[in-house]
Amino acid sequence: MEDPLSIRSIVWSRLWGIVEDIHANSDKSGNLTLEQEKKIEALDFYLCGALEIDMEENPDPDGG
Repeated sequence: MEDPLSIRSIVWSRLWGIVEDIHANSDKSGNLTLEQEKKIEALDFYLCGALEIDMEENPDPDGG
């Protein structure tokens, strides 16, 4: 497994990238675009892999 500080840095950077994208491309409805949802899912996939979490046994918290 990677160093926890490296994992945190990568997650932090990617999360802020998503936030900036939402801010710049928001339709003010509060809905995410498909591309924004994909970025969040990719971040979850990376985080689960880095933390050795089985995604089939532990689906995402909102049940998606």
